[in-house]
Amino acid sequence: MQFAQILAEHSPESGRIPEGWKQGRATYGGLTAAMLYNSLEQILPDPRPVVWVSISLIGPSDPGEVTLVPRVLRQGKNVIQGECHMYQQGEAVAALQASFGARRASEVRVTPAPAPQFPEPEQCRTFPDIEGVTPEFLQHFDVALARGGLPYSGAERAELAGWMRFRDPVGPLDPTAMLGMLDCWPPTVLPMMRTPAPVSTLTWTVQFLEGRSEQRGDDWWQYQADTEASDHGYAQTGARVWDRAGQLMALSQQTIAVFG
Repeated sequence: MQFAQILAEHSPESGRIPEGWKQGRATYGGLTAAMLYNSLEQILPDPRPVVWVSISLIGPSDPGEVTLVPRVLRQGKNVIQGECHMYQQGEAVAALQASFGARRASEVRVTPAPAPQFPEPEQCRTFPDIEGVTPEFLQHFDVALARGGLPYSGAERAELAGWMRFRDPVGPLDPTAMLGMLDCWPPTVLPMMRTPAPVSTLTWTVQFLEGRSEQRGDDWWQYQADTEASDHGYAQTGARVWDRAGQLMALSQQTIAVFG
């Protein structure tokens, strides 16, 4: 089932995870985040641009029905704070908090650094499809590697950069679709590893910039991620996403459990 169809068919209180979206023993984190966010967005009393989203992936979820519990925590003059929890068979599997803020004038403006220069996607490497190693959900995305090593290649640096896009037709990349796509890259620590071993995202935070792009989700988007630190089985990573015009669209941070 395609991403847009999954989101179109679920209500704020319930949804269904289809087959074909597994990431190891759990459901792909990007799909989980998108379902949580979409549920919360549908109940907002006064829709405003999203500023910040934080996701906790509490436990593995499987294909099947899920219960969603969205709630507005506070509605202020400028900012709305909300949360959404996901349950499967009575167990909590994921939670999301988000802040939505009305735009206002400010004399403080900081221009982001320009997007890095990468070869065109057609000139970059793609991730090989290896049975039992390549995640199932990756069939829904195209990922072109411009910088960094392939997973389990024993690379010296824990970094990944290149291009990504939905393989299925998707309209303009709204925040729901951005969350759905942003997690399609492997964790940046995987290139440093020499043999396959489990890794799992614990927490994931995304900050959305004010700029809006009309570029579609099935167009190429530029991505760069680095490992800020890794020790004692946990890694902290940071990533950025730009559109084709070089406009910075989102900042992402993850804490990842490493079992190898």
